[in-house]
Amino acid sequence: MILGEESTGLSGAEEAEIETIRKHKQELLDDIKKLKEEIAEVFAEIECFQHAEEKQEADNNPGEQTRQVE
Repeated sequence: MILGEESTGLSGAEEAEIETIRKHKQELLDDIKKLKEEIAEVFAEIECFQHAEEKQEADNNPGEQTRQVE
């Protein structure tokens, strides 16, 4: 049997169930993609806050920064 051929040997109900599963799978994959993007945004925000905090600490303690560099 050739892949994609019309006659699959499945009943109409089985074909409908497979289509429902495929749609649900695609929805889950889309959700996973969105979650990965949101996680990446959160990590970027955390990194930004960390850099701002480090800069503030360096501004408040300029002697500390030169000692760390040496």
